[in-house]
Amino acid sequence: GEEAATAVRERDEARARVQAVQKEAEQSVSSLQAELDSVHKQLLASQESAREQEIAYRKQAEAMQADMEGLASKTRQAADKSGAEKDVLVEELRCQIGAL
Repeated sequence: GEEAATAVRERDEARARVQAVQKEAEQSVSSLQAELDSVHKQLLASQESAREQEIAYRKQAEAMQADMEGLASKTRQAADKSGAEKDVLVEELRCQIGAL
C-alpha cells in the first residue's frame, strides 16, 4: 500500500514539474513572439523613414539642379551683355551662389 501511495505521489509530482516546464516554455515562446513583433514593427518603421528621407533628398537634389541650371542660364546671359547690365547680372549671380 505504502509503495503504491509513494509511486502515485512521485508520478503526480513529476506531472506537476512537466506542467510547470511546459507553462514556462509557453511563456517564453509568447514573450519571444512579442519581441519579434516589436522588432518587425521597428524595422518597417525605419524602412518607411528611409524611403521618406530618400524622397526628400531626391527633391532637394532636383531643386539644386534647377538652381544650377538657372545659374548657368544667367551666366550665359551675363556673358552676352555688356557694361552696367553685365554688372547687375553678375551681382545677382553672386547673391544666388551665396544663398546655395
